Order: sequence, then C-alpha cells, then structure tokens
Amino acid sequence: MPSARSSAAHHGCGGDHHSRTGRRRTDVTTSQDGTILVDGEGRTLYLFVADQGSASVCTGDCATAWPPLIVTEKPNAGTEITAGEIGTTTRAAGTTQVTYYGHPRYYFAEDTAPTR
Repeated sequence: MPSARSSAAHHGCGGDHHSRTGRRRTDVTTSQDGTILVDGEGRTLYLFVADQGSASVCTGDCATAWPPLIVTEKPNAGTEITAGEIGTTTRAAGTTQVTYYGHPRYYFAEDTAPTR
C-alpha cells in the first residue's frame, strides 16, 4: 500500500448525499495495512485515481458508494500532517470537499467503524 503522504488508499469516489459535514480533522495513522489517511474519528479516507487534479469525476452510483469528505469550514490538519497538505475543492454540486495534496478524499460507505 502506498504511503498516506503520497496518496492514502487508491480507491473510491464520492457523492454529496451521504457525506459528513462540518469542520473535519484529517490525519495519518498506522493500520495493519500500513500508513493511511483518516478523519478525526479514525475512518479511512480514500483517493479515486480517475479524479484529475482537484476535480472529482465521481457522481451517481459511485457517489453513493464513495461519499466525499465534505466540510462547511476549513479542515483541520492532525498532528501527523501539515495544514499545507490539506485543502478543499468545490464539487459540481457546489459543496466543499477536502483534498490531500490537491486530490479529493472520500469515505467508503461500507466502512462504518474506525480503521484498525
């Protein structure tokens, strides 16, 4: 698995209707799969390789399976990453999605608990 600093997990895409909102913390942690990117609750955040730069191309069914990390305020950097590594992008629906090194981040809808 690649380093969380370069890409976190290489899966997923997202939509706006199942997304969590608010001010979210983003950080890295070590799991049984190596170093991964997580939110403040320890849930894994994913990268969709079809996204080009900061633009998300995932909608519809993809959006249902891979909800984006949506915020209404500037995201917080955790202790293992810097504020410069995280940012935001505006999705087609007008919502604000968290990015890591400029790439949008997503949840996997079936991940319901923190990563171990």
